[in-house]
Amino acid sequence: RVKCRGLSPALFYTNSPSSDVSKAKALCNGTDGTAPCYFRDTCLHYAIDEHEQFGVWGGTSERDRRKIWRARRVRKDDTIYSIDDIKRDVTVTTITIRRVIR
Repeated sequence: RVKCRGLSPALFYTNSPSSDVSKAKALCNGTDGTAPCYFRDTCLHYAIDEHEQFGVWGGTSERDRRKIWRARRVRKDDTIYSIDDIKRDVTVTTITIRRVIR
């Protein structure tokens, strides 16, 4: 079930302080004590691919998606779809560099 169905769009499209953004992200990601939204990944992929600039999509804020777009552009890697993908790639690169240096 889509967790945002029937909720006010104002929860996801807010000009309020970051606490409101945190509530929407928590709902999507399941950090509010419930299960993550079943469609979270689909929603996030849509937002990334369509350059959705506003609101919370797939558990990401506008700032999160800007980081993802930047990483995709800089690394020329269209498979990056989350902040975790960015962190994982940095860790793998660091490990690889350390092995080459030794």
